[in-house]
Amino acid sequence: MKNYLALIFLLLYFFGHTQVVVNSKVINSVDKNPIPSVNVYIKNTTIGVVTNLDGAFRINIPKKYINGFLIFSALGYETLEMNISDFKKEISNNIIRLKPSAILLDEVTISTKSNLKANDIVKQAFDSYYKNFPTKPFISKGFLRHTEKTKKEYKWLVEAAIEVYDLGFDSSSKKIKTNVLEIRKSIDNRYIDTLRAYNWYLEQVKGQSIRKSWNKTTNLNGVPKQELQKAINHYDAYFTLSGWKQSFFYSLFSTNINKIRYYNQKKAAFNEKELFKNFSFKLDTIMAHKNNEVYKIKITAPKKAYKRYGKDFVPFGWIYIRKKDYAILEFEYTTIMGKHYEDFLGKIFGSRISSSLKLKFKEIGGKMYLNYMSYQTPKLNRLRDAFDVSNDEKNKNGDKVIKNKDEVHYFTKEEIIFTNIITNEEEIQLHLQKPWSDDLFTPRPYHEQFWKNYNILLESKEQQKLMQDLEKRVKLKEQFKVSN
Repeated sequence: MKNYLALIFLLLYFFGHTQVVVNSKVINSVDKNPIPSVNVYIKNTTIGVVTNLDGAFRINIPKKYINGFLIFSALGYETLEMNISDFKKEISNNIIRLKPSAILLDEVTISTKSNLKANDIVKQAFDSYYKNFPTKPFISKGFLRHTEKTKKEYKWLVEAAIEVYDLGFDSSSKKIKTNVLEIRKSIDNRYIDTLRAYNWYLEQVKGQSIRKSWNKTTNLNGVPKQELQKAINHYDAYFTLSGWKQSFFYSLFSTNINKIRYYNQKKAAFNEKELFKNFSFKLDTIMAHKNNEVYKIKITAPKKAYKRYGKDFVPFGWIYIRKKDYAILEFEYTTIMGKHYEDFLGKIFGSRISSSLKLKFKEIGGKMYLNYMSYQTPKLNRLRDAFDVSNDEKNKNGDKVIKNKDEVHYFTKEEIIFTNIITNEEEIQLHLQKPWSDDLFTPRPYHEQFWKNYNILLESKEQQKLMQDLEKRVKLKEQFKVSN
């Protein structure tokens, strides 16, 4: 009987523990600081995550890979390989320490006298574009976090599991297809704060004049809640991202936001024909990474074009290119408002930065697939409040200041980690046979079991606090509605 019961408990343990959950943190072995955006993946698979701003990560290890290895890889650090069996069976609090890798300063010193070498490297990278990026269909499964916040607090949070079908980097971006699998969180506290969307709604949908629609937003008493919600939904469809009159996912994956993906399209900023006319490249550093050398190249506006950019938006960023095959590993790109727009748009947006983009690519089968994307931009929101001098106050120096100015300016941010890449044709077809929906903003029932087994991007400590504060405010609001 004892042996029989032992066997039952053994079977229960086996079926209840079909995977190992590794929950840990990656730090710099020298200064002990956390390292964000480290690639953490199961060796010889497409399964992986990236660390958050605190260097923390969580990855679900399927049972068949329990005896495998975890790889920790980040530019500027030596790659580390660890036995998964070294971690505890359930949750490990081990600290992973990465050693900074060498920088080849001598070669940098030689190269900094001219931009010619940097231009040659960038040209080689784009000449090798289709050799290094996938040109066959694939599906990327991942996790998306969409946030909207003022300078102090979250106003809107959506987290979702998604899958993206792509015909390849040589195909039209309009054919990209997105499916929202599950919603993890959907918390919206913009009902009061985004009433200015009603102005746009009255003008664009109801056909009212600018003056009439503007005046109506001063007093919303008697306006049905359903009507205001329609206005907010309409406003989101237009202004959630920078794609004009485009849906959320179209704007995210099929517009000029992804500068690298669409370089060969005429509308792209990194246009093949005007690449060196619009941008200046300078070799900054040569890094050692995975027994390879990586060029870190600075992106700025060329001096000849600076007058034009100075009146518009000034580009600044970095591009990381692997020496052996000129594959693009990472890309960072920020646009800053020039003097022409600084006074006007700076007041509207509350920032001189008009957009900030970061892309990380992971090599799978000799091709570079996007595995992390971050995009942040200011959002037009309470436009009247930004210019409403009637609500201004004066500080000690007699200068006018806007009341609650931290509430006026909104910022929207998208973070995506792609945790699995599917390239098998049969498996792709099975996924495509299911119903697909790109509806991200309609709340759905929460399925705990699904999220227990799904890899996500962990929240940083700061994000956790912002989320908790948002949840409290929404809960208090709902309680107030019930009591009244």
